[in-house]
Amino acid sequence: SHYKLPHYIFVVFPFVAIMTAKTVFDLIENPARKKALSVLSIVQTVVSVLLWVFALVCMTVFFPCKNLLVWLLMAPCVILTFHYSRKTFNGAVRLVLPSLISMLGVNLMLTVHFFPHLLSYQGGSHAGLFVRAHHIPVNRFFAFKITSGSVDFYAQSIVPRLDSASLKDTLQKGEAWIYCGPDGK
Repeated sequence: SHYKLPHYIFVVFPFVAIMTAKTVFDLIENPARKKALSVLSIVQTVVSVLLWVFALVCMTVFFPCKNLLVWLLMAPCVILTFHYSRKTFNGAVRLVLPSLISMLGVNLMLTVHFFPHLLSYQGGSHAGLFVRAHHIPVNRFFAFKITSGSVDFYAQSIVPRLDSASLKDTLQKGEAWIYCGPDGK
């Protein structure tokens, strides 16, 4: 992996989740912290609204969504988010459920709508899918002056990277498919 360093934080997530749960529990159970709970509920509602605004912008401006099913999946999530944000619900429900529903709904939209459209701009995924669709032998497919982990993933093999000297040797051995960018061309 070329990007190991950011993933070292993942081991901390369970501990942060436990500490957050304890803090939420303390806020809900301690009557003296009612003001803090109220402020936190407002902050959570604002964050939920911002998440839904982001989702709406993604579905209307960045990649307009014409799929009615995606809209039908999002509608109940939006309704439930605002339903559970009302002051008629107790602290635990008002604090946790709107955020949870917003996160699930927005991540659902990202998964089924946004990321598939975004990945259409990723050259490595197109190249890897091309290799698989056209049954190009993986031992004859190479990358030159370009780095893309997605080409390895979608080609379902490690694509060897060539330098200038090995490129000449490879081309002299017969037919080869070379994935490259403008510099390599």
